Amino acid sequence: MYPLLFLLVIDCFSRKMRVSKDNGIIKGMIVTKNISISHLMFIDDMLLSGESTVGEWRTITYLIKSFEVVSSLCMNEGKSILLHNDSEDNVTKGICDMFQVA
Repeated sequence: MYPLLFLLVIDCFSRKMRVSKDNGIIKGMIVTKNISISHLMFIDDMLLSGESTVGEWRTITYLIKSFEVVSSLCMNEGKSILLHNDSEDNVTKGICDMFQVA
């Protein structure tokens, strides 16, 4: 895909993430009292962040899957990793199962 076209398409996903965060559907990673980050993007890499709850990651999974259907671009699960901090093992396992990652 041409780089400019890719940027235009992936910007749609970025907007969906931002709207979901602005509407309180997802919280992202809280940095300060007034700032939270739901995603960071660089070229064709993306870092998604959120609370360690199955509900939050179910919403993020829905956004990813709906984007994949519309754009025909897919997340490379072989290159994906889940980093977590301070969550219960069953929550982490549930999130890993949603994304099919270890």
